[in-house]
Amino acid sequence: MKALAPLSLLLLPLVTTTLAQEAPLPPSQVEFFEKKIRPVLAENCYQCHNSVDKKKGDIALDYRAALLEADIIVPGNPKESLLIKAIRHAGDAEPMPSKSPKLANIIIKNFEDWIRMGAPDPRIQKPTKEELESQVDWDSVREQRKEWWSFRPIQTSEPPTADDPQWDRSAIDRFIFAGLKAEGLEPQAAAPPNTLIRRLHLTLTGLPPKPEVVDAFVADPSESAYEGLVDQLIASQQFGERWGRYWLDWFRYAESYGSEGDPAVPYATAYRDYVIRAINADVPYDQLIREHLAGDLLENPRVNEELGLNESAIGPAHLRMVPHGFGVTDAYDEQITFTDNQVDVISKAILGVTVSCARCHNHKFDPISQEDFYKLYGIMISSRPAVINVDSPKLQRLHKKEIGDLKGSLRQQFGNLWLKQIDGAIAKLDQSKLDKVPETDPLGAWAALRETAPGEMAGKLESMRQRYRDHLAHNEKVRANATFYADLRDQATYDQWFKSGNGLGQQVSPAGSFALAGTGDQAFTGIYPAGIYSHLISDKHNGFLNSVFHLAEGERNSIRAMGNGSIARFTMRSYPLSHGGLHPAPGLRPTPGWINLNKYKYWNGEKGYYQINTGADSTFQRGEGPERSWFGVFEVYAGNESMRDPGFPLVALPGRLDSIGNRRALLDHYRDSLRFAVQAWMGGTPSDAQSQLLHAFVSRDLLTNQIADLPPELRAGIDQYRQLEGAIRRPARSVGVVEAERWDQPLLDRGDYKKEKQPVARGFLEVFPSAPYRSGSGRLELANDMLGEANTLTPRVIVNRLWHHTFGRGLVAS
Repeated sequence: MKALAPLSLLLLPLVTTTLAQEAPLPPSQVEFFEKKIRPVLAENCYQCHNSVDKKKGDIALDYRAALLEADIIVPGNPKESLLIKAIRHAGDAEPMPSKSPKLANIIIKNFEDWIRMGAPDPRIQKPTKEELESQVDWDSVREQRKEWWSFRPIQTSEPPTADDPQWDRSAIDRFIFAGLKAEGLEPQAAAPPNTLIRRLHLTLTGLPPKPEVVDAFVADPSESAYEGLVDQLIASQQFGERWGRYWLDWFRYAESYGSEGDPAVPYATAYRDYVIRAINADVPYDQLIREHLAGDLLENPRVNEELGLNESAIGPAHLRMVPHGFGVTDAYDEQITFTDNQVDVISKAILGVTVSCARCHNHKFDPISQEDFYKLYGIMISSRPAVINVDSPKLQRLHKKEIGDLKGSLRQQFGNLWLKQIDGAIAKLDQSKLDKVPETDPLGAWAALRETAPGEMAGKLESMRQRYRDHLAHNEKVRANATFYADLRDQATYDQWFKSGNGLGQQVSPAGSFALAGTGDQAFTGIYPAGIYSHLISDKHNGFLNSVFHLAEGERNSIRAMGNGSIARFTMRSYPLSHGGLHPAPGLRPTPGWINLNKYKYWNGEKGYYQINTGADSTFQRGEGPERSWFGVFEVYAGNESMRDPGFPLVALPGRLDSIGNRRALLDHYRDSLRFAVQAWMGGTPSDAQSQLLHAFVSRDLLTNQIADLPPELRAGIDQYRQLEGAIRRPARSVGVVEAERWDQPLLDRGDYKKEKQPVARGFLEVFPSAPYRSGSGRLELANDMLGEANTLTPRVIVNRLWHHTFGRGLVAS
């Protein structure tokens, strides 16, 4: 507290003598002081008025002698006590606590009762610095603050009566009329028709009425005409736009991230339009709150069949409309900044309280602890930034089964065709040069050995085999020393990753999986080794895949993948942008291989996760991205050495090599290997190497892949595929979040991320009863608690917001 009165040194001898002669205080008085008085002094006064390091106004309130010296209380007489006048903000006393809201009435009454009983105070000894710091009992402070009216249960009030018939039409009218009477005010006269119609338009749509509308209402200002206008305006598009503006303000709608370059928030306008549609559709408030916190997790989402949208899934988009720095060098600090913003938005918009103020310490005014902030922090970072496919479930599944069944039939038909073409394919191979084909390609042996002298071929094949084995042995050794390794061809590993988008299935795709081309002259996009693919039904489908958090350690990291128009990256603590040299996002190539993710060593000691996504689903995408893109992913690695790419050479195929001594024998080996590969593919059992051998022949049209060269029945099958695939639309997208690794955030000592303390279980504010969250990120549980009966803030906040925007601005504007 600031100075309340001059120090009275003359009282010191009297106080000292009195203390020496006092008898022990009754236990009931000690209990009253410890529960009702000491916590308030400690929380609100000790910072400025203590006997250890700050005695503002020469007043200390941290033990009894100092309090009495201050001459601010008259034991037994609260009315004459300057302390009571100060905390009541009455008289000439400087209001206390300084620059803070007035203490709750119940707290002031407690101080009056305490002084009335003689101001019993068990604090005999001057405290040490350590003792002073330990005297703030948060549990007691919280319990006192819980008594504030806004945290008390909502009570149903009977509307008062109104003796004026004009103010007796509704409960709201009667409450307003009673309030006016209580203040000694007279209500204004009813507005004339031209004023009333203007007020109505400005309140409901924010636009003035057209002159002809005013004239019509002035000519017929009846109740039915007024009600008709109300219905008409509420049903207009402008109603949602006017009231959606306020909603967008509450949740801080933004179309860019700020900082250098001011990068765009991808698909931000999808959220804006969603809000307008929701208000015009009269979606209940509790439904909108559920959607804003966990719309992507709802078991029964709200679907707009006309537009083909999962409306609920758009709701969490506001969680990504946060500020981001440019090319950040401190990922943890950046995460704290944007997560703090998320917590700030949802707590202010829905609860009307500033939970972010408790990031470094317990809230100075509200019953919100520092742990409360980190409860919500953990919920936020257990979800990750993403671009979400918000097509309706029906559209996301469109023709998946039909295309899957068709592909099964086409596999057999193409297999039968290709079995007949094997001799011709080998003849084409014999005539081809295939320059610049690497040894790791299935046809690399032919490119390298076709002109080899018979006596040298066996030795060169053996050298190829040894190099292939050396690559495999090297990779096995490197994997053993990896700081991170994930084999996404393993189902158990894939199950631990987090996925979104209608292109990704729940199962690892086996070797021999293939994709058909939706456009162009060729039938097949590719035939693939085992892995995870986003385009096996259509390359319009999207995919978003990321790993668990990984503590960066080592010289380099890389991902073995393939794709077209897609990217891979190592994302630092959910930082969604790629601008700046420290956050690269390399594109994928159409052939399998290791892609280096640069700048890994710089981030050693920091947490990040691996991310692969289709081109239009990049969280840093400025435009809409390509209509078609796809990826396949196999392995992810981090460590000190580089992984090698052994590929799928001829020596990886089954069969003996020791009989290959000349060009003809090499062609015969290719013939047998190709026949075995086609047969295995038709049976659904090819190896990775066999799948790539088949792909090598098909992609080069050595086995027919040109649609124009196919027999009629196969052309008809491809046409059928393209008709089905053509009906699949480019997904509607929105910025949003996806469920990811559950994260209980450590409490940060005074908000310093270099001083992590114990993890805080995710959950709701402790002022409202709630169990810790254990399911997923906790966003769905948070939505339920935000709307639960125990939470007294949510309904109060929205009612006050609507009242303010209706009467605080709407009528004034007229």
